Amino acid sequence: MTIVTNLSAVHRDVTDMMQLVYGDRLVKIVLFGSYARGDFHEDSDVDYLIVLADEVVSTFTEVKHISPLKTDYYLTTGIVISPVVVAASQLAESMKPFFKEVRKDKKLICERRPTYLQKAERYLGSAKLLAASEYPNGAVTDSYYAFFWAIRGLLYEKGIITKRHSGLKDMFGLHYVKGGTIPKHFAEDLEILYDRRQLVDYDVDGELPIEEINECIRKAEEFLAFVTQKYA
Repeated sequence: MTIVTNLSAVHRDVTDMMQLVYGDRLVKIVLFGSYARGDFHEDSDVDYLIVLADEVVSTFTEVKHISPLKTDYYLTTGIVISPVVVAASQLAESMKPFFKEVRKDKKLICERRPTYLQKAERYLGSAKLLAASEYPNGAVTDSYYAFFWAIRGLLYEKGIITKRHSGLKDMFGLHYVKGGTIPKHFAEDLEILYDRRQLVDYDVDGELPIEEINECIRKAEEFLAFVTQKYA
């Protein structure tokens, strides 16, 4: 093996290969190990973490699946690449030493960025329209989902994919609110909107006065403005 002198070209080749194999399942590709740290030598592999949107991934099965691509690439270029394939949720939640090292050394090579914030903004726009309609209570539900999708986008940035409302609230609190990255009152607003949404969606008598409906919209709008300014 030889020392890689054009690492950017290898990144492009690996990205093309993984996009061909995994398509929309591919979330991101991360460089780790000696080439990420800068202490590589002529016997070093180029280590990549391939992160998929799947709930669970068998790393052994996936590496075996892409092994022919690794072999062809070595025969063509003389460069040994070592991809490790994982699910985004596994990467975020695992406390194994390997994943701790990856998180410490990683360099992002490519990332698919879903339009979570755009979806949140569509829900907010819908909430405003519903507030002026014959069924204004529908605005409460859409205000909550504006909040929900904005938070899903934030969690995605940390490699966390959750579809459950309870899981989303827990992860939001743990990764953003607890450390002070996002003000605590937004977590409280999320709880309020969740409770209001439960009321109007599932209680036969669940209706709110227009003042409370507009307050739900205001909370969602304030949160989206905060996220857009700080993270978009």
